[in-house]
Amino acid sequence: MSGQRTSREEAWCKDVLLPILQSLSSTFSVRFNGGQGEHGKDFTFNHIDSFGHEVNCALQAKFGDITGRFRKLADLKAQIEEAFDVPYEHKPGDVKRVNLLYVVCSGKFTQEARSSLRENLGKYKQNVFFADGVDIEHWKRLLQAESQHSLQHTVRILSRALVEIDINRFEIQAMGAGRLMSLSTVVVDKIVELPLITDKTATEATIVSNALKMANMRLISSTIIGPRALAKDIDHMKETLIPLLDSLQSSVKEELTKLQS
Repeated sequence: MSGQRTSREEAWCKDVLLPILQSLSSTFSVRFNGGQGEHGKDFTFNHIDSFGHEVNCALQAKFGDITGRFRKLADLKAQIEEAFDVPYEHKPGDVKRVNLLYVVCSGKFTQEARSSLRENLGKYKQNVFFADGVDIEHWKRLLQAESQHSLQHTVRILSRALVEIDINRFEIQAMGAGRLMSLSTVVVDKIVELPLITDKTATEATIVSNALKMANMRLISSTIIGPRALAKDIDHMKETLIPLLDSLQSSVKEELTKLQS
């Protein structure tokens, strides 16, 4: 889009396109440039290709249909070429050039228009991709399904974490000179990797995981040193680990309640 946007165009860019770009797992550093002076780049972002290389991308947003009208296509061709020819600052002092450009319209992008543009883009034609309202709806469905899968995965891990917390609490409370069990962090470690939980819960999970691993190491060393050191360490574990487990359990239950509401 060039020039001043209408409120509907602005809302479409911010409420539809921006969340899609931000939700794609292979994109990062998404920037909305607005309508003035963007040189054919309404959005700029980076994309990681199949080989792990960073690719500089831009998206040119068009509100409405793109048909085979000559003047409109001529203007669009000029804007596409400008997007590649004019470098941009991704951040102050970091000048980049576009490698891939996505031209996306909210309505229908006719096959006639796509073919005509492709034939006249010369060296850029292999680096331009077209999409329209149908594609946008497809992207939304894919992201919704991905989000639902992520939600189900998160609930499953958190539910298993509650079981692991209970088992660890029982083992700590039952510990004595004649009964020692290694404490598990298998599921608690996975909490930190979940994208849908709060930073507070992730931090608590990290603290609990480190504390449990340290306790396992102390149990091994104390067993070698002797019964007195072992008894002292067991008492210390009961005093320090139980409150940590209780706090994490409370946070995990809060997360589950929020996710399942």
